[in-house]
Amino acid sequence: EDVDEGGVASLEVHGNLLALGRVGVNCAGFGGSYAKVSYAGMTVNGVGMTRRGRLPLAPLVPFPYAIPMTLRPNPDDGRAPSGGGSIWPHFGLIRPISAWKRPVSAPLHPCPPQERRSKWRQMTPQIIKDLGETALIERVAERVRAAGAERAPGGCAVIGIGDDAAAWRPNGLLVVTTDAMVEGVHFRPSTSSWADVGWKAWVSNVSDVAAMGAEPVAGLVALGLPPTLPIAALDALYDGMLEACAAYGTGLLGGDVTASPTAFASVTMTGTIADAPDGAPIARSAGRPGDALCVTGPLGASRGGLLLLERGAAPDNAARQALIRAHRRPSARVDAGLALRGLGVRCAMDVSDGLAADVRKLARASGLAARVETERVPVAPALPQEFGDDALRLAVEGGEDYELLFAAPTEIAEAAVAALPGSAVIGALVEGEPGAAAFLDAQGAPVAWRAVGWEHLR
Repeated sequence: EDVDEGGVASLEVHGNLLALGRVGVNCAGFGGSYAKVSYAGMTVNGVGMTRRGRLPLAPLVPFPYAIPMTLRPNPDDGRAPSGGGSIWPHFGLIRPISAWKRPVSAPLHPCPPQERRSKWRQMTPQIIKDLGETALIERVAERVRAAGAERAPGGCAVIGIGDDAAAWRPNGLLVVTTDAMVEGVHFRPSTSSWADVGWKAWVSNVSDVAAMGAEPVAGLVALGLPPTLPIAALDALYDGMLEACAAYGTGLLGGDVTASPTAFASVTMTGTIADAPDGAPIARSAGRPGDALCVTGPLGASRGGLLLLERGAAPDNAARQALIRAHRRPSARVDAGLALRGLGVRCAMDVSDGLAADVRKLARASGLAARVETERVPVAPALPQEFGDDALRLAVEGGEDYELLFAAPTEIAEAAVAALPGSAVIGALVEGEPGAAAFLDAQGAPVAWRAVGWEHLR
């Protein structure tokens, strides 16, 4: 067990052993400190670079045993603990008491073999099943509280993480959404870190709230975890979610955890609309014939980043770095959603499955068809540099950009585009078969490529 300066360590000896002699504690590398090792009321001090003490064990004693060790100032010269070192157990036959504190010219193991060190490090929980449900929940709750995320904005949280349910007082109309991220479906550890997964799981739900013109408030997380998943992955997952909590001013007020053969994180997010004049949020079903169809910003960066990651492309220039970051750490347009509602926009949704798919969804919900002039679609600036003429297709078909697609009368749409840099009018809602969408090139002809987006379960 490695021990840092001023630290406390505990060795556990495992196995049903017949103690024919004594278990020793080898201490190495502590500089001017001494190791105070206690067991069963007895103490052995090791001073200097290397000492070992021998602690007697009674015969036929069941294991495991815990042997705590504390670094303290050297009583000979008052020096504070310096540096760090390691302790590890040693088994041997009975030795005379005079050997208990006897300095040795060289340690029994100057540097413990790697396999010996690894064996004792395994006593620290490494994977989820080493923790179990109760310890895992406590670990998560401590992490959330340490980040201050158990307090929802405005002090509206009454009961946060750790109880049977959370309780908070919404300020206005309550908006609720839920979305999941499943390993192998929404993400792969080969292209995104667990912290990236946590960030995106949270932000994708914030984006849904933003599309309603609401202010995100707080969320709950349901986890499915394989028992063999490293604990470090769990910690990183929550690090990503807590970073997103801080970025968007939201609280994490609880959740659930279960064993699962596949890792997944399902977030339920709430938001509020405090001043809705007619009591209604923005909805994708509120489009009207003749409404201008618009997006709040450039598209395709996330898809481009995913393609680069799948190809193993090195992030060796600014364009690649921007595309990869857009895929791993997307942004939710909360500011745009609030601005659109304030300007009188009543029809919108976020672009999560790709413009080609989401235009059809918005049109279908409004009982209309859509026309998109593809040359007017804003393309992420880094896409043409990496993908050339294919950039426009990626902008139309790619998903997870989380810009907002909205429809409004021409006057309101023009005001919105003027107020939101990077936004653009890209087409219109028209009478026709509900959900039908025509994607036209600069000459008004259908584009040569098939404009499709992501759809689950197909």
